[in-house]
Amino acid sequence: MSRKVLIACVVLAAVSGLGYVVGGVVDKPLLLRFSSKIGMLIGSVGVSLIWGSRRTLGERRADGFVLNLIVLSVTGILLLGLGEVAMRVLLRDVTTTPDNSSYFAKRWDRLEVRRNSLGFREREFERVKPPGVFRIAVIGDSFTFGQGVAEGQRYTNLLETELNRGPRPLRFEVLNFGRAGAQTIDHIRMLEEAVQAGEPDFILLEWFVNDPEGKDTSMRPIPTPLFGSSTLQTYLHPASALYYVANFAWRSFQERLGRIENYQDYMVRRFGDPNQADSREAARLLREFIELCRKHGKPLGIVLFPVIGPELRTGYKLAFLHERVLADCARDGIDCVDLREAFAEFPDARTLWVSRFDSHPGPAANRIAADRLLRRFEPVWAGDARRSSNGTDRVMPVSNE
Repeated sequence: MSRKVLIACVVLAAVSGLGYVVGGVVDKPLLLRFSSKIGMLIGSVGVSLIWGSRRTLGERRADGFVLNLIVLSVTGILLLGLGEVAMRVLLRDVTTTPDNSSYFAKRWDRLEVRRNSLGFREREFERVKPPGVFRIAVIGDSFTFGQGVAEGQRYTNLLETELNRGPRPLRFEVLNFGRAGAQTIDHIRMLEEAVQAGEPDFILLEWFVNDPEGKDTSMRPIPTPLFGSSTLQTYLHPASALYYVANFAWRSFQERLGRIENYQDYMVRRFGDPNQADSREAARLLREFIELCRKHGKPLGIVLFPVIGPELRTGYKLAFLHERVLADCARDGIDCVDLREAFAEFPDARTLWVSRFDSHPGPAANRIAADRLLRRFEPVWAGDARRSSNGTDRVMPVSNE
């Protein structure tokens, strides 16, 4: 029996090796290459165990040892497979997770997201603005992109629907220039894209507390992966629902034990002092965005999203970041909406989340954001639309600095 199993292990390792090479050449999904690696590992270990057991235990005892090992291995694989299927079925309502590389986020993106020719999650629109249209370009990150929510549930879509109710001198178009992971340094480039692509009449910037980070995330707290292997994390994270749930629980456990710093404490450590280099650079980038709007003659408004969690009611550590942006808005006469208080009204912040694993704004949070923005900006936009229809335009005041 061991000889037949030995041959099977050799064949498994050879076929898996071929699959790994072919998968790399044709750029197959990570799951195929990971499965091939597992096959090579099982085949190689099997060959080693059978050869070693036959030499040390004798042929008869080796057969019994190998048989027990096969039964144990098959049972473990079946249980893992059933667990994976169970997780996918039980958590089929989960849309996304905090990052876009997980199994859930990739599944949602593949099934639910469409992008236009510019790469944004927005319909195709005419580059030359049609007559009788007032365009609002919304620039932001995954909150604006609408991570985990349907297009029609995003605050940008809700704004456009509400603005076009009833008679208006112009039709409103609210164009979504959100890109997951974008920060202030990216918003500057995206502003140029929006101005060139859509001829907007107004710029609305969506700001989130991670915008000051820029591209340097080297100081972020990094939890230890479940198996302590970044290689396994690379393959399992985008491919397995079971692994994601287990790793999520493991990360939460590490935070509760104080093994890793939580995100808000890290941001306080890095940006708490307004005079340190990172804080000054964040302020400079926001100033550059504001000045670029002035250069293009585009009125600007800003909406600030907080971290949606229970700390909004019990002690929000990142309030100082909001206050710095609000101070800039006050200094430059920029209309600004801060959503901290609106979200803090909810006793359970999780009801505003997009999923149990993801604190991005869900449908309810997007509705609140749209309502608050309408309350603040509808009179501004309506006035600008009237001036546009009369042939006059409003521009941002020139900085005195």
